[in-house]
Amino acid sequence: LDDYSYAVNMKPVELDFLESAIMNELNGVDNPGLILHADKTVPIEYVVNVMDIANKNRLALVLATSPK
Repeated sequence: LDDYSYAVNMKPVELDFLESAIMNELNGVDNPGLILHADKTVPIEYVVNVMDIANKNRLALVLATSPK
């Protein structure tokens, strides 16, 4: 097990339910999009999973970074 997890609006979500949780949250939103907050230590596969969901659903995606 690892210490990495997904959350939608600060609510923990398992990967298997991530897409439906995102789409439920964005239901009825004009021009929906995602802001992805990921620590620099997060393995790239976690980021790619979210990118794939955004691409599949034609969602705008912004990668939020922490200031240096």
